[in-house]
Amino acid sequence: MKTRALLTILLSLITGFFIGFLVSSQITRLRTRDVRSMSSAESFKIRTYNIIKPSPDQMKEVDPVIELYSDKFDSLRSEVHEGFQELIEEYHQSLRPFLTEDQIVSLDDFAHGLRKKKHNDSGDGGEGKK
Repeated sequence: MKTRALLTILLSLITGFFIGFLVSSQITRLRTRDVRSMSSAESFKIRTYNIIKPSPDQMKEVDPVIELYSDKFDSLRSEVHEGFQELIEEYHQSLRPFLTEDQIVSLDDFAHGLRKKKHNDSGDGGEGKK
């Protein structure tokens, strides 16, 4: 009888942990979706239209403003991304003299993996430059 109770408690704990892990993952995904949705000019515009739901008359008025700022946000995002890539490359070059060949390979593999993941997440489908 004690074995059955112990197994029931253990199974309940494992099930609860698994469900909690899945719920936490979904909540995180939903919270970060809003930030990621602003990663291109087009998605910025779509998100803005979905938020404000303009009437047809308002659409004529707000469309130029939304277009202007979506381009500005996209330009700023590109500049920040390029600056970040340059900083990472400079950082890696500064580290290289102090690393062994294996460490350099590990660092390059890690950086290449991040670039590949970034491009896959953004929907580009391409690989980053190395």
